[in-house]
Amino acid sequence: SRSALKPCRIRLIMFSCDVKKIGSVKYSSDNKSVSVVPNGTDGSHEVSMYTITYSEDATKKFEFSCIDFGATIYAIRTPDKNGMLQDVTVQFPSLEDIVQHPAHPYFGATVGRVANRIANGSFRLGGRTHELAMNNGPNCLHGGVLGFDRRMWGCRGFGGSQGDRQQLELSYVSPAGEEGFPGELSVALTYWVSPGQLGIALRATVTGSATPVNLTNHTYWNLRGDLLSRPLADRTVSGHLLRLHCSKLLPVGPSQLPTGELRLIPRGGDWDWAAFRSLAAACQLRDPGR
Repeated sequence: SRSALKPCRIRLIMFSCDVKKIGSVKYSSDNKSVSVVPNGTDGSHEVSMYTITYSEDATKKFEFSCIDFGATIYAIRTPDKNGMLQDVTVQFPSLEDIVQHPAHPYFGATVGRVANRIANGSFRLGGRTHELAMNNGPNCLHGGVLGFDRRMWGCRGFGGSQGDRQQLELSYVSPAGEEGFPGELSVALTYWVSPGQLGIALRATVTGSATPVNLTNHTYWNLRGDLLSRPLADRTVSGHLLRLHCSKLLPVGPSQLPTGELRLIPRGGDWDWAAFRSLAAACQLRDPGR
């Protein structure tokens, strides 16, 4: 039988805050705690896992874990209808798999400089053509061969709180010319956690030449929880319900690149998701751009 989960809101917000660093690797206060532990290596660097936990009456109610390799969300655990914590993200079972898996699906990773594809691995900016690393046929996908998801991020602050929020602040400086992109790009990332909520704030500043920037987090979700503990046939999101508050879509071509058309969605048609529909129905749809 399916284990229904309590609602968990995921919000993307922008805010600024003062950095408050803690002097130890573990901190707890009242009903929340934060910890950082070694998690192996990426072949060259030590990788750490940061965990923020909220509890109530000695029972864990929400837990967020992230590693500094790729600023990757490793797990988000929230209670099911029986009060048991379930991981609602999709992730490999080990750091070795994250680093070395040939399929490289970007589970939980922060991707950039440019999320999605840049056609033919090049673009013109400032009167120049910039040639990029190509890792998706003729295209540059998610920043190239060694995008932000394959980089070690530095920890700027961990455990500093704003009200009932605990936060993890990470940063990465991408030098000019990395993967072919111009300009030095400094990226600041803040994950904040409060009971039942996760916020993500991304800020970027360029030095020198202008550069394209399109950052995002690439977490995969399965709200049935603890995916790896389920039989293979039961590892599906087909029973999930989806609703989209949008009136237009972007058709894509054979290489998954937008065609440039901004198409109105006919109400009541196959691509109208104004009301909840199952993802099983989505899997049967043919891309309107093909």
